[in-house]
Amino acid sequence: MISTSTRISCIVLFVISTISSTALAGDPSAILEGHARITFENTDKSAQSRDEANEFGTEDPSVFSQFRLNPEISAPSRHDNNAAPQYGDLENFGYFLTPSMWPASRGTTIVFVCWENASPRFVREMEWVQRAASSSWQEHSGLAFRGWRGCAETSDGIRILIEDTGPHVKQLGAFLNGRPAGMVLNFTFQNWSPSCARNESARERCIRSIAVHEFGHATGFAHEHNRWDTPGECTLEPQGTDGDVMLTPYDASSVMNYCNPVYNNNGSLSLLDVASVQAVYGKPQ
Repeated sequence: MISTSTRISCIVLFVISTISSTALAGDPSAILEGHARITFENTDKSAQSRDEANEFGTEDPSVFSQFRLNPEISAPSRHDNNAAPQYGDLENFGYFLTPSMWPASRGTTIVFVCWENASPRFVREMEWVQRAASSSWQEHSGLAFRGWRGCAETSDGIRILIEDTGPHVKQLGAFLNGRPAGMVLNFTFQNWSPSCARNESARERCIRSIAVHEFGHATGFAHEHNRWDTPGECTLEPQGTDGDVMLTPYDASSVMNYCNPVYNNNGSLSLLDVASVQAVYGKPQ
């Protein structure tokens, strides 16, 4: 579990001037030219109590009220009808919840993953999920997902339940640590989204792309379309917990964006997704 005295400081990079098409075509690190230091302190870890946390998508914002963020840098969302830029002359620039950042050790952030109801029936599907998470968020950052075995009763990390229901997580990032059924994934699609089961290719594509999206939440990223600067053509209502800092400009192609016309961006991180995860967890070691 996370220490009750943890103080986390991270460098959050953000764009100061408009991104040029040349930058977008190059190294993701070139997107984030300016930088600012945001220091945040966990003042009451009781906010992480499994008994206090509600299902992801319906959490009481007060769950996070004990975390203190630099008041000069905040990121309003469309949940707030009075949302407005808070960066002064800077442009508002994923959408990340800073207290949910998994702690790093020697430059690498190791997050353990286990299966609550691993089954020989789903060996192939579990492998698809592992590869999807590893080839996306892990491959492009300092994150390392380890374990991938059956959960013990006391296992920490991300605990995955396989169930024929809507895939979801119950919290963002490190708030999932050790939480039973913290992530739920669907492998059969008989009751939920049966179009994913129309053939084997579609089922694999759904499993892989959904895994990338849900592991985005598990690393601390909120839905991109929750941001205050979401353009008018995106008419979907905000869903789930909001972030508290925007790391890049609004990303229509983000794997975390429900308004992306490509479902879960086919399980591929956009250039700005890569820039965002590297801003939080660093580049691959």
